[in-house]
Amino acid sequence: MTGDQAGEPTLAEVQEQFPGWRCTEGPNRLFYARHEATGTRVAGEDPLDLRDQIRGAAARLDWGMPVPGQAAPPPGAGGGGGR
Repeated sequence: MTGDQAGEPTLAEVQEQFPGWRCTEGPNRLFYARHEATGTRVAGEDPLDLRDQIRGAAARLDWGMPVPGQAAPPPGAGGGGGR
């Protein structure tokens, strides 16, 4: 889904909410985001899921915790930027 349901964000809206993350749609109908400072990557089934994945990864980065499937972030890397 790409924001078709009422209340679901579009990929552009997710990108706007998280300017430190580069959001893209893959050829396999999944959506991806990469944190530009740390290289952390997350994926979601739709923009809503991607937004949730970014929020979780950003919280882990802010707390200095590793994101599952990623190397531990450097101290103070931060991943926020979302509203």
